[in-house]
Amino acid sequence: MLEALSSSGDSLNNLPSLTPDELFKAKSHLYKGLEIIANQLNNLRQGIYDALQAASELNEAWLEVNKCRVYTETIVDFEECLQPAMGFIFDAKCMIEHLAALHMGITRQGFVSITGCLDEATGLIGMVLGELESWDKTEQEEDAV
Repeated sequence: MLEALSSSGDSLNNLPSLTPDELFKAKSHLYKGLEIIANQLNNLRQGIYDALQAASELNEAWLEVNKCRVYTETIVDFEECLQPAMGFIFDAKCMIEHLAALHMGITRQGFVSITGCLDEATGLIGMVLGELESWDKTEQEEDAV
């Protein structure tokens, strides 16, 4: 989605801009969300499964992505990535809570579904974060000139 924006000849100047403070905060929230997701993926892949902790931390990751949206909600391309990413995080959290409610450990299909959702969320968040990082680099280059 974001690659299409860059390659279509549209300039970043056509997008709403963020102040340096807003840009920093938006990126910080996404980094925090990605860190939480990466920790959960790592735990799952190592066989560490604490349903209550995982659900709580995924809830925090969802909140971090939503906090970023406070700064980027007027940028349609970002919304088209961040809203589905939040949906994937929420889906993974719900699957974990469902398994916990049934007093089940993580099943093979649960593992595949949960990690798949978190991988999808990571990819979408990463696209937005990459674009925000490029804004930061562009601004630094303009300031140097």
